[in-house]
Formats: sequence, C-alpha cells, structure tokens
Amino acid sequence: MIVKHLVKHLSSMSRTFWLVPLRIFLGYTWLIEGIGKINEGWLQKPMLAGLADAVTSASVTETGEKVFRIVSDHTPGWYAWIAGNIVIPHALFFQILIVVSEIGLGLAFISGTFTFLSALVALGLNLNFALSTGLLPETWWMIPAAIAMLCGAGRSFGLDHYLMPFLAKLWERYAQKKKAG
Repeated sequence: MIVKHLVKHLSSMSRTFWLVPLRIFLGYTWLIEGIGKINEGWLQKPMLAGLADAVTSASVTETGEKVFRIVSDHTPGWYAWIAGNIVIPHALFFQILIVVSEIGLGLAFISGTFTFLSALVALGLNLNFALSTGLLPETWWMIPAAIAMLCGAGRSFGLDHYLMPFLAKLWERYAQKKKAG
C-alpha cells in the first residue's frame, strides 16, 4: 500500500516532486520567522515604528525596548503614508497578522496544503517587506522559491495531492446542481 501511494506521488500526474525539498525548507523558514517573532514579543505589545536607519530595521529605544522601523529611505512615499497612517497606529493588529501569516505559511508549505494560495500570500508578504525596509540578503531567495511553488508543488508528497482533486469534484457537483436546477 505504501508503494502504491509512493508511485502515485511520483506519477506523471505531477512531476513536482523535485520541489518537495524546497517547499519544506521554505515552509520551515516561514515557520521559524513566525516563531521568532512570537519569542520577540510581537503578540504582546506594539513594536512597529516609523523611520528606519540605513543599517537595520530593528533598533532599541531610549527605554531599552526593541522596535522594528518599517519606513526607510527607499520606501515609496505612498507606502510610507500607508505605514504611518494605517499600520503604525494599529501596530499590534498588523503584528499579529504577520505572525499568524508566517506560521500559517510555514505549516501550509510543509504539509503541502493550498500551496498555490500560500505562494501568493508569501509573495505578498515579501513585497510588503521589500517596500518597507527592503529584502534582507539572506531572505531574497524566498521570492523565486515562492514563484516555484505556484506550479502545484503541494501535489507531490503534500496534502494538495488529495485535496485538489476532491475540491475539483466538489466544484463539479456544485456546477452540475446549479446548471440542473
């Protein structure tokens, strides 16, 4: 039975098994990022602030508290306005949203669940980070990795292998019922 499932995952239906290690590593990276933010206190108090210096987006205030500055010299004006008028006044909400998104992306990529949708969210988060303080040299690889996940990377050794055909059948039944009645 195990061999049957292994052959199914390596079948011509999906040759994305080459992306499995990348998908799992990408998921691990997102998961570690989210857990790291929890450990830094992102769910407890607002830590997002305005203008960043040229060296780093994280800095320590006069009171010794760590803050993350989300506007830098290269931030477009329209994005700086959004950050200053929407994000920073509601910093804790956006911090929770970021942490939940990062942990959710990690679990989704590792399990191979909704990888296409997860890749779109990952690209959106990376674009957000790039617009605010810029991409860190050690995380730039996450953009092409997320683009690679758009080709159905969860269908090999992932839950998408079972979930996507199930959802397609469900959609087909719904369409037939709607057409008939």
